[in-house]
Amino acid sequence: RGTGGVSYKTSGADNGPGSRGVKREEDATLLFKAGEKIRKETYYKVLRYTVLPWLKANYPEGIVWTQDGTPSHTSDLCHKFCTANMAHFWPKDKWPSSLPDLDPEEDNRTPHPNVDALKATIRTEWDNMSEEFLINSCKAFHVVWKVSLKLKEATSSESAHKGPAHKFC
Repeated sequence: RGTGGVSYKTSGADNGPGSRGVKREEDATLLFKAGEKIRKETYYKVLRYTVLPWLKANYPEGIVWTQDGTPSHTSDLCHKFCTANMAHFWPKDKWPSSLPDLDPEEDNRTPHPNVDALKATIRTEWDNMSEEFLINSCKAFHVVWKVSLKLKEATSSESAHKGPAHKFC
């Protein structure tokens, strides 16, 4: 990281369990120029001119857009844009987080003293969930999964197109 922006290049191919954001140089070059600092203005342009049109075209019913704590994500400019334009926008501090592996277990905000206490809480909460809530949750997860799959497909077809993915998203 550098002052005034986050470099597209991280320290390695994988930053370890629970790491967030860009993990490989190739990931960032789908939406950003190689070597470009991802400042709030840069991120805003990608959100406005690439991400939002693609989301509206592929998911007109809307999705939940989440952000992590990266400075460009938390800037007033990007936060206001997302609040005004994304069908459902959750800022960085709203659970579940935007972990790439979609694993909410890593962000448990209610610590338990032992496994039995955790199991008891899970049973209680499960019993209190309505069938409608469970159906809607599964539908929402399916949408997030489909978006993740589409992004992986875009990444795979990147080399075949010999150009940045944002030109065909």
